[in-house]
Amino acid sequence: MTKRMNILLTLVILAALITAPALGSEEIKKTFSGKDTVKLQTMAGDCVVKGSSGSDVVVHLVYESRSDYLKPQLREDGNVVVLSDRMGGDDSVWPITLPANTVFRFSSVSGNVSASGIDSEKEFSAKTVSGDIKVQSSKGVFQLN
Repeated sequence: MTKRMNILLTLVILAALITAPALGSEEIKKTFSGKDTVKLQTMAGDCVVKGSSGSDVVVHLVYESRSDYLKPQLREDGNVVVLSDRMGGDDSVWPITLPANTVFRFSSVSGNVSASGIDSEKEFSAKTVSGDIKVQSSKGVFQLN
């Protein structure tokens, strides 16, 4: 092989390695108005909840779509926002902006949840078998286990 072919082949391989992870990333951003409850169930996905003075629930899911393993679900059921990753996948993060006094229920097998700026007199529950739970700069009724 000539030197020029070696350089070209190296550049092609390098370009494939650099762009492959970016090609697998997916994002879903959705705003829900007039909802008083958010339920999120994951196998391994993490959740980052931030309190808001606004009135809308905003979900900005970021996940890897390398396979059909992760099947994100974002739906409404009356006044409830129902979120899940159905099958699992440890390459998902669910950032959620939560208005004051919104009920929040998170359950996961190994996902982590962190919350900040929450101001709620209603239920905020987080359950995970082996993940971490962190709440800071928040006030309200919290059920964490």
